[in-house]
Amino acid sequence: MLSHYLALLLFGGGVWNHYPLGVDGVPDKPNMIIILVDDLGYSDIQTYGHPSQEYNEIDRMAAEGMSLRQFYSADSVCSPSRAALLTGRLPVRSGVYSGDSNSRIFKVIHSSGLPLPEWTIAEMLQEAGYRTGMVGKWHLGINRENSSDGYYLPGKHGFDWVGLNLPYSNTLNCDETFFHSADGPMPQSCFLYDGDEIIQQPISFEGLTKRMVSQIKGFIDRVDDDPFFLYFAPTQMHGILYADEPFNGKSKRGIYGDCLNEIAWGVGEILDHLTKRGIAEETLVILSSDNGPTMEMCEEGGDSGDLRGGKGYITEGGIRVPTIAWMPGSIPAGVTSDEIGTLMDLLPTFAKLAGVQVPDTVQLDGFDITPMLFSGGNSPHDILLHYCADKVFAARKGNIKVVYMKGEVPDESYYQCTCPNGIYQSSADCTTDTTGVTTYNPPLIYNIAKDVSETYALSSDTYTDIIKEVTEYKNDFNDKLIAGMPLIDATKTCDVVPCCNSSASNCVCNYEGTTFSSGMCF
Repeated sequence: MLSHYLALLLFGGGVWNHYPLGVDGVPDKPNMIIILVDDLGYSDIQTYGHPSQEYNEIDRMAAEGMSLRQFYSADSVCSPSRAALLTGRLPVRSGVYSGDSNSRIFKVIHSSGLPLPEWTIAEMLQEAGYRTGMVGKWHLGINRENSSDGYYLPGKHGFDWVGLNLPYSNTLNCDETFFHSADGPMPQSCFLYDGDEIIQQPISFEGLTKRMVSQIKGFIDRVDDDPFFLYFAPTQMHGILYADEPFNGKSKRGIYGDCLNEIAWGVGEILDHLTKRGIAEETLVILSSDNGPTMEMCEEGGDSGDLRGGKGYITEGGIRVPTIAWMPGSIPAGVTSDEIGTLMDLLPTFAKLAGVQVPDTVQLDGFDITPMLFSGGNSPHDILLHYCADKVFAARKGNIKVVYMKGEVPDESYYQCTCPNGIYQSSADCTTDTTGVTTYNPPLIYNIAKDVSETYALSSDTYTDIIKEVTEYKNDFNDKLIAGMPLIDATKTCDVVPCCNSSASNCVCNYEGTTFSSGMCF
């Protein structure tokens, strides 16, 4: 009888199983690419169960690689999740959280950002001889003293080359159609950089995806024979959705599907370019999302499928993210893994592949998952803690989820399509002042293999041993954890807001002759 792995090689598809290949079978110091889609919902793509989304290049990537079905972000919103990915550490360690406000992300008026001493994937690989590049959304701080010092930009965190990037984000205030923002795009919040230089304020999204992909191909071409690390963080599916021809107006899902298909096109272009260059088998590509979808945007928001909640929630829909690993020749095509992993695992995994010894002074929260990716190994996570800021809201052990705190996900009446008239209602159960959040003692228990929607809490009396084990682990972990100062509570000042044209009354450097809303700073 053929082994399961041999059957995969001959016929493709199937569920992951053990086979005789380890890290030793992976090319030495492979190239590594992270594609982090913004607010992509767990069930937004066809491979993860969406019934009407068109099959696209992300699905093709999954068909040629591994779908990781139980992969988690370290937070349910942008800044802390991205900090955790790049550092392999919980956001509470680096200080990328808020202690006393509900602003859980870096804003343009913050004079803080990801601390420079934090050791990022880019710095680690740079030190190991890799060429490092970044394109897309940053959202980990911009300036510290004035409007142009760029103290926290990607180039300060180990990236040799930085192309087109949004140091802040793509928000509803960036709407060029005046649909979601009656006064049009707001220069204070909406700007585009190339490297460390601001080139558009407010930003224009026309052709942006194609320009980013073109830059990425150029970066890959320039590295010659050196290994490289690329971090590509598309600005979609967050805020203003946009798509150019040939995608605009084509998807059954409307603009959301158009936008997703455009991103997928970019993914396909990158994979094809690796193949064209003859380096596909030397390159590990990981695609994931920073957190769950923005449900409040109705038809312009993403889909969590059967998972409960979305962005802003510690329920599965907010933190379980679709994740695909692709490396022809090392990862068989069409396999699925149900092992638990997190975005924090990428740094130690990349360290293993690059032959880097992580310094003892760096306290990581992620683990090396090369056995999961390349040899069908088990998850290294026994108990996985889910933090909101500096509080543990929930934990997972095997199929059991222990919930210590949570807020209620609004019912359908809350989501009466707030998007058609441009009004955005925000909802979340992860708030630092815990308004509307209930603390449970004993904690709630869910079997998320059987009840992925977290609908039916089980009797805590039946799970006393697990509750005891997980709670003791949580308390011991917190007792030993050294939390960073909450940086999102740092000084807010208009002095640090980027301005590309100080001679203009509101810092506009494109859209000549057009007047926009000034915001609080301009």
